[in-house]
Amino acid sequence: MEALSQILLLLFGLGVFAAFYGSMLYRTAFRWRNLAEFYERPWRETPAKRHLQSATFYGNGVALNTYNGIVTLGVHPDGLALKLLDPFSAFHPPLFVPYDEIKGHKQNWYLNSKAYELEFRQFQDIKIVMPADQVDWIQSSSGGQLDLDEQLPDHKERPDVSRALMVTVGLLGAATGLIILVQQLLGS
Repeated sequence: MEALSQILLLLFGLGVFAAFYGSMLYRTAFRWRNLAEFYERPWRETPAKRHLQSATFYGNGVALNTYNGIVTLGVHPDGLALKLLDPFSAFHPPLFVPYDEIKGHKQNWYLNSKAYELEFRQFQDIKIVMPADQVDWIQSSSGGQLDLDEQLPDHKERPDVSRALMVTVGLLGAATGLIILVQQLLGS
């Protein structure tokens, strides 16, 4: 009887975990799902494919969704395909965006590397930021079909503000740590 109660308790715990994980994936996938309303397509295999890539989705509001190292990119003659690795792909259907729907701008997003912001003609509320080396690979694999602009985009969402905030918080944290260290050294 005790073994049965332990099994039931374990199943209950696993069910709670699965419900929490599923609701978290569903909630964080809303920007991806919004793009999928226009660009959802079944995944097609292509020789020009890269696994373990990164992308940041942002748009209306302050929040963003970062997919670090779980994005698979596929370059086709007529467009760019994106999908997430399992088990992260739940609620994230594969996307296929024709090249003529994409406009890319140079962006100062990352602190330590260059990036491009990709915006979409049919759905301009969501943008994707990718490291410049990924976009360069897409551009070379597609034969230069992406419309890339070296100018910063003209829009209200400024990732530079987020970047400045991160640097400021980091400097304040380092200063606080230094003050505590100095107090400890002088106090002992």
